[in-house]
Amino acid sequence: MKHLTLRTLQCLALLGSTALGLPALAQDEQQLDTAEPVSAETTATNQNKMPMPFTAGWTHQFNTHVDGGGNFSIDRFRLGLGLPIQLNDQFFIATVVKYQVDSYNFGGGISPWENIETFTAVGLLQYRADDHWLWYGGPIMRSAMESGVNWGNATRGGGVLAVNYFADSNLSFGGGLLVMGQLEDNALVLPIVTVNWKFADDWRLKVGFTDLATAGYGIDAVWDCAPDWQLTFGGAFHKSRFRIEGSGPTADGIGQEKSFTLSAAATWVPNKTFCATAFVGLATGGKLRVEDSSGNELSESDYDTAPIFGVNAKVKF
Repeated sequence: MKHLTLRTLQCLALLGSTALGLPALAQDEQQLDTAEPVSAETTATNQNKMPMPFTAGWTHQFNTHVDGGGNFSIDRFRLGLGLPIQLNDQFFIATVVKYQVDSYNFGGGISPWENIETFTAVGLLQYRADDHWLWYGGPIMRSAMESGVNWGNATRGGGVLAVNYFADSNLSFGGGLLVMGQLEDNALVLPIVTVNWKFADDWRLKVGFTDLATAGYGIDAVWDCAPDWQLTFGGAFHKSRFRIEGSGPTADGIGQEKSFTLSAAATWVPNKTFCATAFVGLATGGKLRVEDSSGNELSESDYDTAPIFGVNAKVKF
């Protein structure tokens, strides 16, 4: 706990100092998390004032059984900050800074790791060629480690280059390439496919990354069910690799946890500066993996489907 408290204070200080020196994006919930491209309409509307959003959230994954023995639950706490900069009619800087703590509560005789801290920064330069075409690209940095592990030994970088086509106010789609370094593994190279399609008066389909740094990918159907309310139904893939403290063969090793999440969310948007979301869902197809310091597998186990519940809030200032 002492390590966690000290590291938490360091990360919050870094989050604040980075905010002073880096621009960041935040036009809606998804863009804060993914640094997705901003439409011509959005940038034109906000040229005179680009609000800074701050987000906070908590997710609880309920206790579940691990194949081979043991059980665990997870509490995830996260903070995000955006500082958008409109350079001119064509260029926009979109950078996202996030900090997250995943507190794993293991039982039943297993304890491969405890608290995992993740700091992420994504900085994208967007170039709007005209009302239809928008190019974007830039660097990605991610540090993920158990409390007590050296930052430098848990940090990897990458980058993204992609293009979006805005057919009209109801449809945009795009593609590109993401390259991201991984701890003790080959770099991740993934094609990018994004879709934002208003296919009915009150319905919109979104496809894209939920988190560029972890290559989380998802699909959502969003229903504007009332003037101040949205309901979202979707699924997303999650994979996280991190450096663990360990001991013996696992000393300075690698932990990995991945799953696919199905969820339903309700979002309240009372005004343009605040929104709050509550969601429920299931984490399925989950796996826990432990590797040594060179990335060689030591153990891998499936875990049972687990219910999840969470809340998020965003304020713009």
